[in-house]
Amino acid sequence: MKKMLFALLILLCIITVALFPADLFLFAVPEWVIYSLLAAITAVTILIFVRGGAKLPVKIVSVLLTAAVILTSLGGVWCDPYFNNIYFRVTDTPLTEPYDKRLTAAEAASDLDYAVKYLVKCHPALRDGLTAEMRQRYDRVRELTDKDGGTTVNGLARYVSYIFSPLGDAHTTVSRRYPAPLYLKHYYRFKSAGYKVSAVNGKTVKEMLETSRDLYSFEAESWELECMKNDLLNLQGLDYLGFDVSGDITYTFTDDAGSELSETFSSDDFVTYREYIEFNGEESVTPDSGEFVSYSIDEAESLAVLTLKECIYNDKYQKCLRDMFTEIKAKGIHNLAVDLRDNGGGNDMTAVEFIRYLDTDGYKYASETQRLGIFYTPVSNDYAVNERYADLLFTGRLYVLTSAGSFSSAMLFPQYIKDNKLGTLIGEPPGNDPNGFGEITGFRLPVSGIFIYVSTKRFFRADKECKDKYVMPDIACDADEAVNILYDTIREG
Repeated sequence: MKKMLFALLILLCIITVALFPADLFLFAVPEWVIYSLLAAITAVTILIFVRGGAKLPVKIVSVLLTAAVILTSLGGVWCDPYFNNIYFRVTDTPLTEPYDKRLTAAEAASDLDYAVKYLVKCHPALRDGLTAEMRQRYDRVRELTDKDGGTTVNGLARYVSYIFSPLGDAHTTVSRRYPAPLYLKHYYRFKSAGYKVSAVNGKTVKEMLETSRDLYSFEAESWELECMKNDLLNLQGLDYLGFDVSGDITYTFTDDAGSELSETFSSDDFVTYREYIEFNGEESVTPDSGEFVSYSIDEAESLAVLTLKECIYNDKYQKCLRDMFTEIKAKGIHNLAVDLRDNGGGNDMTAVEFIRYLDTDGYKYASETQRLGIFYTPVSNDYAVNERYADLLFTGRLYVLTSAGSFSSAMLFPQYIKDNKLGTLIGEPPGNDPNGFGEITGFRLPVSGIFIYVSTKRFFRADKECKDKYVMPDIACDADEAVNILYDTIREG
């Protein structure tokens, strides 16, 4: 009897511990499953004491094993921000339910509570729970769903954003991955002629930015516009913004000279992305469809330009840097620019690796602390020793090009250059606050399939003395003009 009970205890402990890597990489493990296993482990341990006739060493081992598994398991459920997250699953990630699917009040409430649960569990600013304003918004949303008998999936996404937005954290946001989103097939005709959307159904973009602030999480207003751009051009996004997509939609387009064009479209003019490409041709695909990292050299201007569309740190990135700096040295290039415009971020090791080619002993670094349930990790060091590549050090003039679409790690990169006086920034301020939040974890709401992303870390700017809210360019200009300004600056010496 005692051997069977002890073997059962070992088996239950192994299963419980194994469920955590399974949850991380394979499938979501409901919390009740963990709690049930811990209850079974506790019950077996008690039986070992009262019915197993076990000797004292076995009892001691049983108690220690049970305590260790219970503490680590509860720590995982309560403190690990990646428990039940969707990031590392090797299986295909399902999509959000259709935007116009109707949810009952009970279904909407279930997803709202799920979203708030993981928001409060993981976000560094919410260890004590929702703020008063966020609680009021939650209560208001529950009243509306009860009164209306539910809402659509898009409506629920609006409600979740309404609750999240007071944090002013662009990383803590809502993502709608709808099946087969429908895009305005005629947009490329206007875009290629130099026009941008300036109004929809007579409502200007500026007015929409004012009335839709609760629909997006942002720190810089420029990032709100970046978030809205895609929604303005697809049917599901227009519905999210509150437009009636069952009728005609009138767009107003404006070019840089102020010339306006207006045209009315029906729902038939919105097509899948594949149909959009077929309608407009491959040239309608944005340049972002190319390599994430590349470089070019203009020997006449003694200029090398590294173009980084995503902050991906891998062998390809490291090889590209080494190849570029090798060619820079061989050709005696005196100017180097890093183009981070519209780079949405990724791994900040891209900046660390790049700085290894610069002639500096060390540099101020963004420090951070992470939320782990009721705990915070100690604030990290804010100075890094530069492990230089002495054979390829660049000692010329460095420039970094940024836009409002430069975000997260693509904000950290120019921050390190500016705060350590390693180069000159040209363009627009990146889209988030250097004294903000990041390092997200992600969850899928069980009923609607809406995805939420929640920050787990708080960051502190490398230059602690700087009072700027954003990483401000040294030479401010429209991002589209950054390359021209770069060449002008180089020529002026």
